[in-house]
Amino acid sequence: DMKVYPIPANVTVNVAVAGVKGKTNVQVFDMSGKAVISTQVNVENDGQIISLPVDNFAQGMYFIKLVNGDAMMTKKLVIKR
Repeated sequence: DMKVYPIPANVTVNVAVAGVKGKTNVQVFDMSGKAVISTQVNVENDGQIISLPVDNFAQGMYFIKLVNGDAMMTKKLVIKR
């Protein structure tokens, strides 16, 4: 499971990850499908929080996608200035 907060975000968005462990790909896509963040993190704890900087993003809607092995999760992210 994945929880994204705060919504709307302004400077940093936090992603709380549950049910996955190990190397996890984290991507943020804008509405045109362009990846604006693409990174890999090592999820060690259930409920681990991943903080992503969004202060240079334009206002609007984005999608956060996490991929860990066969598991894939996607959530909506809103940036408001």
